[in-house]
Amino acid sequence: MIRRILCPPCGKERAWVHPDDKAAGLVMRTVKLRVKKPKLHGMTMNGEFRPLPSLLCDSCDQPIADGAEALAVTYWNTKREGEPGPWEEDFRHAS
Repeated sequence: MIRRILCPPCGKERAWVHPDDKAAGLVMRTVKLRVKKPKLHGMTMNGEFRPLPSLLCDSCDQPIADGAEALAVTYWNTKREGEPGPWEEDFRHAS
């Protein structure tokens, strides 16, 4: 399973599945949402957790502000695994 948060331009450009991958069992779920950064959002570098100030697009690395539109994309292979649970809600901004 692969999960991505994409800014709108990257979502338009990258949220698709190649026909050969689709034939091999790869499927995609997209959820359009207004996002928020989870409380414990960051990265581990050299064994040290470092919080990030905002979400970053998983394609272009540009910041995505809380409340901005984004696309949550999930890819998985139906021949190897079932549909993943709704992880997107962890990133949904309370309107």
